Amino acid sequence: MEHRIVVGVTGVERQAQLDWAIDESVKWNASLLIVHCCTDRYQIEVPEPGEEEIGAARAVLKVTCDAAHSRGVKVETLLGDGFAGEALVDASHDASQLIVGTSHRSRLSHAQHSSVSTFCVRHAHCPVTIVPMFSSLTREYSQ
Repeated sequence: MEHRIVVGVTGVERQAQLDWAIDESVKWNASLLIVHCCTDRYQIEVPEPGEEEIGAARAVLKVTCDAAHSRGVKVETLLGDGFAGEALVDASHDASQLIVGTSHRSRLSHAQHSSVSTFCVRHAHCPVTIVPMFSSLTREYSQ
């Protein structure tokens, strides 16, 4: 059985959860599915993504995919549209692990918008790893 790890990414900046997922993929000889949603359209008022938003989302996937390829990881990508939590949970069906990051939002922000990591923990079909924003520094020193 081939292991597959799913990771959610938010942008082109260096992300601790992507580094963690790449390390896990190398460690377990697992393929990696990188998931990014071009918009967070879980509210009715948000319009369909435009060409600019789709292009930016594809650029995010390319940058993150290149980072994984540089470590020799077999990579697939998924460009979602809508609430990222739902896209990640759907992708977790055949996964051995789902990895997401934290946004460190305020309590008010969490009250107004659903937390992707909380949604994933409650609904994923595999174990979920939540990687804090600064964990790549912590992990470096703990090894």
